[in-house]
Amino acid sequence: HDITLDSKTKHKGFVALANSMDVVGGTYECGFPYDCFQSEQVITFRHWLIYASSLPDIPFLQIDLKTGNGQTEAMTDSLLKLMVSQLLETKYPLDKVIAISGVQAIILKLINLHPDLMIAYEPGDFHKGLPWVLENKCKYLIIDQRFLTSENVKSAHANGIGIIAMGGRSKSS
Repeated sequence: HDITLDSKTKHKGFVALANSMDVVGGTYECGFPYDCFQSEQVITFRHWLIYASSLPDIPFLQIDLKTGNGQTEAMTDSLLKLMVSQLLETKYPLDKVIAISGVQAIILKLINLHPDLMIAYEPGDFHKGLPWVLENKCKYLIIDQRFLTSENVKSAHANGIGIIAMGGRSKSS
């Protein structure tokens, strides 16, 4: 989820700019008390897809596409193509995958790469986001739950758009 390696590994810098050979196999460092009983290692996306595909109940996969942060457009394009090809090569069920981005250009690239991929747009503002997802054939709209109203949800659902509410981790939510 993080865009840098700093918070959970011994490595530093942006994930997208790291050499995978330096990172894969490294241990997560989550701090006390977690490090006393966990020994999880960084794995590749492909490894995770193969593992998850072998489970009796294949999990839903929400891929939060963190772009920018020093990535060139060519690097972003390569990573998007790699992600789609890995999903297809491992035969991960696409009905269990939602790609998420708040960047319209990224969503349009994904639609061009694989039109059947479920894609969620995170616009920040429901009223700006709904017309855009309808026009561009996204399947979901992601909105901070603090800004969701029942009218907005009904409006999205009436147009065939699913809502993913974010921000529901605190007790107050």
